[in-house]
Amino acid sequence: TNFSLVGTAMLIGGALGNVVDRLFRGEKWLAGSVIDFIDLQWFPVFNIADSAVTLGAAMLIISSVVTSRTKLQS
Repeated sequence: TNFSLVGTAMLIGGALGNVVDRLFRGEKWLAGSVIDFIDLQWFPVFNIADSAVTLGAAMLIISSVVTSRTKLQS
């Protein structure tokens, strides 16, 4: 479904974003770190890529549950 396709794209995109950050952020190859810049004061600090990974995984889980329930009902 489109929901699972978007979830997969967000998961892969977020993971690639974090990998690229690690590759090119530091002074040496693979010596970098991911920059977390969103600080809500009441939640751990995170970045856009982390959000994409989390939301993508949640979308895949929801899509899987909905699909399995739909198949059980038919």
